[in-house]
Amino acid sequence: MTKALRRALATSSALVLTGVLALATSPVQASSVDQRIDTLEQELTRLKQEQTTTRDQVVAAQKKIPLFIYRPGSGLTIAAANDDWEIQFRNRLMVYWTFWTKGSDGTSIAKKGTANGVLTIRRFRPAMNTRLKDGFYDLRFQLNTSSTGAATMFDAEMYIHFENISPWLPYFGFGATPSAILNPNNNNLSSGRGPRSEPGGALIDTNGVGTGSPNRGAGFVWRKIPRLGPARITFLNIWVGQDRTNEFSSNSSTPITRDGRSMLAGVGIKPFDKLGGSFGKIMKGLQLSWGVFYQESPRATSGFARWRSRTSQTRAQRIDLIRMRSAGTVRGFMLTPGVEYKWKWITLNLAGEFNQARTCVVDGGGNCMDGPLIRSSGWQFIASFWLWSPKKGLLAGSHRDGGLMLAPMFGRVDWKINGGATLDKCGDCTSAHAVQSGIGLWYYIPGRFMNVGVVWDHWLCNNCNSDVSRTVKGLSGGDSAQFDTITLISRFQF
Repeated sequence: MTKALRRALATSSALVLTGVLALATSPVQASSVDQRIDTLEQELTRLKQEQTTTRDQVVAAQKKIPLFIYRPGSGLTIAAANDDWEIQFRNRLMVYWTFWTKGSDGTSIAKKGTANGVLTIRRFRPAMNTRLKDGFYDLRFQLNTSSTGAATMFDAEMYIHFENISPWLPYFGFGATPSAILNPNNNNLSSGRGPRSEPGGALIDTNGVGTGSPNRGAGFVWRKIPRLGPARITFLNIWVGQDRTNEFSSNSSTPITRDGRSMLAGVGIKPFDKLGGSFGKIMKGLQLSWGVFYQESPRATSGFARWRSRTSQTRAQRIDLIRMRSAGTVRGFMLTPGVEYKWKWITLNLAGEFNQARTCVVDGGGNCMDGPLIRSSGWQFIASFWLWSPKKGLLAGSHRDGGLMLAPMFGRVDWKINGGATLDKCGDCTSAHAVQSGIGLWYYIPGRFMNVGVVWDHWLCNNCNSDVSRTVKGLSGGDSAQFDTITLISRFQF
């Protein structure tokens, strides 16, 4: 009994002691766990604060890192993340190979000065645009290659975009050869992606207006005028300049000795841009345009270069079809209306051109005075049909998605000179006309950066200038002639 009692008492004492120790130590363990939880919560809060700070630093750094944006065909743009500034780099290369073939009369052959298949760099133009304050200030220039390969400055123009403040306001432009809008169906038809690589066809070289950009010019352009009912004004611009002088500071080679000015104005309107119904859908793609250009020579002793209609598409080997005899013109006026219609895979462009000028007659004092009146008028029609697209199949295509385009054209220009004067090297003729017709087949590589094409042109002239004898055997000035050219063209734009 004694041993059994002792064992029971020992066991009871051990259990009691264990319970007492457990009760004594439990608050200590609970306190330690709470402290650990508090520590972990504090650490988590600290990490969250650090994460927030790091994220804010990353966002702030991103706002300072310039953005690099590349758009095929529109170049590389490096821009500040806050839109404060941006620089855009572009480049383009256009190459021609022209072949002279027999015309329908069988007499046209390649002769001296009109060699077949000579590679011609038509346009090589690196360009850079710089903009400040979200594009409000916009400075542009290009380098243009001359016929000798020398690089010359092109455009050198500045724009201040007041339309960013209100769509009713214009942007103001000025520069050496600012990019004015005369007629997008004629002078301003795209040479980089359009159905013809020489906009204006047989008309454009007539009076030397070219793209219609006045040298040393300044003007206002409206491009964002709100709609007026269903109609929308697509562009409206007015420019004044001093045309065909040295575009930059020096006037030693082309001195300004008379207050000659050039004035240009152009307007385009889509009359059914927001008209509802079936008729509105069909007519939405109609745009009407008008352009006027007045020029007066800034040189008292000489006029502008003499008018000519020539084979612009052959470029490095251009042949004068019609040319005026005198040294040039004192002053001239041009009116050019145009119509464009777009519907799905079809685009139609029709343009007219009406010119008149006073020829230069030098008096006894060496001054260029008003001489006989010379006139020219003409029109051209260009169509483009998308035949196939790699993305959408038949009767589809676009410059971005690519595709196969067929582009026929027809144009005619008529000349007449009064006052007893005659045209140049045409048998003392006082009138003449020329026709350019043909068709182009283009393939646009998807992405807007490149297209290749083959363009066939048929040239015809009545009372031809004797320069046509370079390609038509046995021609004399005043004869009628016709001949053909085929030009392979590559157009690349970065």
